[in-house]
Amino acid sequence: MNLLRIKNIFSVDFLEKYGIVLILIFFLAITVTGIFYNYPLSNTVADETVLMAATLKMIAEPSLRPDYPTMYHMPFGVYIYLPFFIILLGFLRLSGLFTSVEALREFGILHYGKLLPMARFISVLLGMASMYLVYRICEKLFNNRFISLVASFLLATNLIFIELSHFGRVWLPQIFVILMTFYFILDFYEKEHIKFRDYLKIAFLTGVSFGTHFIGILIYLPFLVVHYLKNKEKRFKDIFIKNKNFWFSHLVVIVMILFVYYLNPYGFINYVDQSIKAGTAVAGDVAGKSDAIDFWTSVIVYGKILFETGPALTIIFILSLIPLFLRKRNLFFILNSFILGYYIVIGPIVGSNSIKEHYIVPVIPFMAIISAFGLDLFYKSDFLGRKIKFFSLAALFLYSLYLPILWDYRAIQPSTLVLAQEWIHNNLPQEARIVNFSAVPINENRESMEDVKNYAPDFLLRSQDYLLSVSDDEYPKSNYYVLMMSNYREGVPAEVLSKSFDYLVASWWNQAHYARFMRDAGQFNLKEENLIKIFPDGAASSTFSMDLEIWRHPSYNLRKLNHIGPVVAIYALKK
Repeated sequence: MNLLRIKNIFSVDFLEKYGIVLILIFFLAITVTGIFYNYPLSNTVADETVLMAATLKMIAEPSLRPDYPTMYHMPFGVYIYLPFFIILLGFLRLSGLFTSVEALREFGILHYGKLLPMARFISVLLGMASMYLVYRICEKLFNNRFISLVASFLLATNLIFIELSHFGRVWLPQIFVILMTFYFILDFYEKEHIKFRDYLKIAFLTGVSFGTHFIGILIYLPFLVVHYLKNKEKRFKDIFIKNKNFWFSHLVVIVMILFVYYLNPYGFINYVDQSIKAGTAVAGDVAGKSDAIDFWTSVIVYGKILFETGPALTIIFILSLIPLFLRKRNLFFILNSFILGYYIVIGPIVGSNSIKEHYIVPVIPFMAIISAFGLDLFYKSDFLGRKIKFFSLAALFLYSLYLPILWDYRAIQPSTLVLAQEWIHNNLPQEARIVNFSAVPINENRESMEDVKNYAPDFLLRSQDYLLSVSDDEYPKSNYYVLMMSNYREGVPAEVLSKSFDYLVASWWNQAHYARFMRDAGQFNLKEENLIKIFPDGAASSTFSMDLEIWRHPSYNLRKLNHIGPVVAIYALKK
């Protein structure tokens, strides 16, 4: 009876009906695991606080424009965050945890790192929504439940997609909006009679995609292909020059771009500057300048990343291109217009200025769709026996789980930065003077923050400025004079260096970082034998550490990792 019940649960009909629900539940479980990564530190993941900080500022002012110098992303991601944080802050106030709005405001200023799990949970929800959009897109394209479920599963088990779903960065809002826009582009493609409002809808969503992330404008490429395919029987000038709806859609996009600039000129200018630098880098490489990233390196590097982080998906995607071209030629051009266009921009163009592994992630949902189509053809073909094909697919799906589960396991290992902060606050004497060469946040006393205000005002944090205004009773009890070396890019003023320091905190990822730190710390007469505490226990200059945001060779590197963060060492400085 039990075996029969299990068989019924995993029947084809059941999986077709509830398979997407099971995939979403699996994804939720694997992304919520590790959501408190480095909690409650606020700046251990690059760019993670940008959208959240702008959202909190808008609520506090109140304002509907995220036009802040620190908001160097495009503005629409903040509007995705806004309702979630309004609900969270409303709950915190009404729950009784905070007796006034002012107490809640103070918490947001001093401890905003503790709100990061909400930003990360928003990424989880957007990841789930993106997977469901992939499912719906496949239903629209192929009307085949197997393809829809496989595409969703391949996305749900992709290492980069899962990693970015753990963090409150701009990438999940970007992917979600790109997929939503693409879904409506397919609606446009399927309609027999196209009207003005259909162009208006696509133009508006293209502008929203651009306003979420600069690179989101590339979703225009599938729209361009679809527009051509809908009118390919006409002459070229009738398709692209005389079509009023087509030109009006461009006008709407231009208006949206101007609106995006109005909402946040800082983010707009930041990405324009980056684009100019990228173009200059490409031109520099062509001209033979030695300081430019090699053009061919930027061409192939993202292909390597796709193979390293998702080898099965990448191989299946490449093998699926030929049957997709032969059987679904229009879909081949629609899907690959985004993949190829995005890859060229992010690789040979932007990559010539800056190579970041996670830049490639928006193409992965499109690769998953094409790969699922190829796997469906493989399973239905006469190639190999049915049982062999079944077990081959089962092995592929099980293999796809390996890297995500391994990454999750590493993400819940002890954090060296959190352990070091706790040890410092609990063990070093009050008012000690500390030189900080690390990313460990240490509570500062008034003298320390006043020196930052006087000698490095550009690096004075809002929380520090707030603490300078509070009474001694409200001040954190464990506090120290902290010389944060990263605050003084042009050199530490003599007035600060002349102070007598008691301890030095350092961190490093590898031996090269360690050697550079030892060289820079020479001005403080640091000696290795004066080490008083190190994290992880027993670490040395050669201890393997890896940032979980870096995905090169994950199958090899993740197996070696047994802690989160760099090696952190605390030294006594002998007088």
